[in-house]
Amino acid sequence: MLRAKALPVESIDADVRALAADLLDTLAAADGVGLAAPQIGVERRVIAVHPPPPADGSDRPEPSVYVDPEI
Repeated sequence: MLRAKALPVESIDADVRALAADLLDTLAAADGVGLAAPQIGVERRVIAVHPPPPADGSDRPEPSVYVDPEI
């Protein structure tokens, strides 16, 4: 599954919003820093990230969801 090319998101609809919420919930439950839709069996280009707290002791950034991200 992780080797398959994920499909682009055509529009942000209720399904994509539900996927984003599921990614954030799963990420929080695992106390992770990043999770992509293909990692939970969904071949869509959606990722959730929650960076760790900065070394200076300031607050951890809020989690974010990216749709069709490009590097």
